[in-house]
Amino acid sequence: MDDAVAVAHAIAAQLSGLYKELVTRQPYSRVAVAALTNADAAGRAVRLLIFQCASDDLSLVSTFRRWWTVDSAGFRWVEEWPLSHELVLSDRFGVEHPYVRFATDGRRVRFGMRFGPQWYLAREGLLALGGGFQPSSLIDPYPSGV
Repeated sequence: MDDAVAVAHAIAAQLSGLYKELVTRQPYSRVAVAALTNADAAGRAVRLLIFQCASDDLSLVSTFRRWWTVDSAGFRWVEEWPLSHELVLSDRFGVEHPYVRFATDGRRVRFGMRFGPQWYLAREGLLALGGGFQPSSLIDPYPSGV
């Protein structure tokens, strides 16, 4: 596994902790440093989808390089695209199947979380040594609500 893939996998592994926080209806995410009290997916998530954006900067574009899934069976990289057109258009997408997409430039990570039709939140922070990110460094990259 090359360094970029290892970093992406470490970020996804850390983000996978959001699944347990949603399933157990935690009011606050220690992973994303964010309140989850109004997340529609809280207590309703069947699986969490994690997508790495195809850009090498912090753009959360809708083209993806890699994807992972987290459910009651655990966290795993998925080889084939995990979504169907019907699921994306359904009321369950974002609620039973919430998702996180992330991008990294090798120094920082930005991720956006969709945990319901009206629930979206972004975070940005420094990468940790050896992969993953530092929750203590996370900020809202769009503080004005953009």
